[in-house]
Amino acid sequence: MGSEVPLHILLVSFPAQGHINPLLRLGKCLAAKGASVIFTTTEKAGKDMRITNKLATPIGDGCLTFEFFDHCLLDDVFFSKMIKNHADSSKPISCIIYNPFLPWVCDVAFEHDIPSALSWNNSSAVFATYYNYVHKLVPFPSETEPYIDVHLPFIVLKYNEIPDLTHPFNPYPILGTLITSHMNNLSKIFCVLADTYEELEHDFIDYLSKKSVLIRPIGPLFKNPTIKAASNIRGDFVKSDDDCSIIEWLHTKPTGKVVKWSPQEEVLDHPSVACFVTHCGWNSTMEAIASGVPVLAFPAFGDHLTNAKFLIDVFGVGIRLGYSLMENKLVTRDEVKKCLLEATTGEKAEELKKNAMKWKKEAEEAVAVGGSSDWNLDAFMEDIKKRGVVNIHKV
Repeated sequence: MGSEVPLHILLVSFPAQGHINPLLRLGKCLAAKGASVIFTTTEKAGKDMRITNKLATPIGDGCLTFEFFDHCLLDDVFFSKMIKNHADSSKPISCIIYNPFLPWVCDVAFEHDIPSALSWNNSSAVFATYYNYVHKLVPFPSETEPYIDVHLPFIVLKYNEIPDLTHPFNPYPILGTLITSHMNNLSKIFCVLADTYEELEHDFIDYLSKKSVLIRPIGPLFKNPTIKAASNIRGDFVKSDDDCSIIEWLHTKPTGKVVKWSPQEEVLDHPSVACFVTHCGWNSTMEAIASGVPVLAFPAFGDHLTNAKFLIDVFGVGIRLGYSLMENKLVTRDEVKKCLLEATTGEKAEELKKNAMKWKKEAEEAVAVGGSSDWNLDAFMEDIKKRGVVNIHKV
């Protein structure tokens, strides 16, 4: 075979901690497989990242570089210029990957005939919920019927278990509009890279791949061995004051310590952790499941509500501490104590731990060489190689 066109993959991130981290992890994985990865987000987020990073970026057979832009929602001019600059320097962009709340990115990619993919840092079940909501495939709560159940494939969700962006009393209507734009633009992307794994969400992954767009589960990204190999590159906006590992430092302190920041995945992986009180964001959900840690589910808003439902009733690793901010209820210390004891002692605790360890084992197998998520990353790379060659002279 002749010389292979090198892959230059552009990652575009919404400037929030929970969005930057998983996309940066994906960038490391792609670089380790030989791609030249350009990670871009807003200048403000870039300044925060520079505080916590040394931007020396060779990874595996590839590399990771950073570029930052001034605006978040309306900077198609910047990206058009970036795309042209790379083409003029004989390094044309092979693929653009972006994450939620930036639906305009696929429009820019489409205009330049560059393949694009969505990096989805929520569950496939939540993706299916949004898809059914936007395309009106099943009834959802409305202003006249705000408390009806939602009959999704494989599960029924109550009004306080659906993402609140799909509820008539949605407190963040602009985010609901952005999600709608994503679901209406699926024809412009060739796949969704989901930070989940086949064994955890097989039914929803299969359903969506047949119904809407190809879903490639590539997670849990934080468990990928590549991440540890490039641990000097982080997406954290804040950092511990200690130069040494926070875990080593905590070993020297008494129990009941409170710190302003810690590397959550390292804490959850520690054998002393018996239970995790979580707001049920998807990053935290994946880190708990893949670390084998039972949870107390205390969702706040958005997809947290649905994640809590799955942690408790589907994955079997959680106890409910509350419903959400919609509940407008104070959780007392007695309730917290009761739930903690239930999650850490007795038969129920044993069942939760058993389920959590099962998911941990399957997560580790998924990201291992030849595992389902590793296979999906390889398949994605092969796909964009073919697409990149087709589009190389069109920019």
